[in-house]
Amino acid sequence: MCMPGKVIVGWMVMLSLAMPAGAQNNFHVYKGVPYVKCLAISPTPTSGGEIFIHSPDNELYWFTGNEWVIASGTIVPVTDAAGPVVHIITPTGRVWRDRNLGATQAATSLTDANAYGYLFQGFRAADGHQLRNSSPYAGPVSSSANNVANAWYGKFVTRSSGGSWATMALSDVSLWWNGTLAGANNPCPAGYHVPTQPEWWAEANAGMTSVDQAFNILRLTLAGYRHINGVVKEEGTSGSYASSTLYGDPGTIEILIMPPPNPYILTSVARGMSVRCIKNL
Repeated sequence: MCMPGKVIVGWMVMLSLAMPAGAQNNFHVYKGVPYVKCLAISPTPTSGGEIFIHSPDNELYWFTGNEWVIASGTIVPVTDAAGPVVHIITPTGRVWRDRNLGATQAATSLTDANAYGYLFQGFRAADGHQLRNSSPYAGPVSSSANNVANAWYGKFVTRSSGGSWATMALSDVSLWWNGTLAGANNPCPAGYHVPTQPEWWAEANAGMTSVDQAFNILRLTLAGYRHINGVVKEEGTSGSYASSTLYGDPGTIEILIMPPPNPYILTSVARGMSVRCIKNL
């Protein structure tokens, strides 16, 4: 059970036997009772093996010497429906996945091609269109319904000019995320969502104001983007990270554009963008 500043856990003595040697050194004792700190924000680690419990999600985290990972008895990365993942706790206290959707690994550099991942059009489902080499389909289309019967299903809907990939007005409430519930097209694993514009802004206000900080904090990469004409551009030069915030124009979405420090712009939902998932509160 979490308490302010610490958690008293008799069973932690047993759990410590499964941890690397460094982890045992981070147990504390209060009046003869061992405990692990329970914090809302990850502490600045002093060495590999440091551990704490993250109060928002009640998970035990362990510092590998490079980044925080969720501890699961033997200290292994968590695997969910989207594959292996190491969770990152940022200075805001929020929990993010450590890689873009579609990436085969967490980034080792800003230009790590194995960490670029997919490029989603705004509010579309993961139907295959997000693959960087998916076939183009001339749009806009008449409906936003994600149905295998659609001729454009799994294809990147192109536009000759800005605006939406669909003539039907889009709704973040029904398609990606409304701030409380995931929509039918949410591409993130259960329990996660595409971040909102305020969630991206919170990270910027907490220190993510340069391209190097974006990499150090969230392992963001210069994954490029897919132009509305279907051509992938600027790999290794820039990046476009989707938000789930839709504006008055049904064809406009706010995105994080890499590199910062002035990262937030409006763009067409027809653009292909990287998606990084944040854990629901």
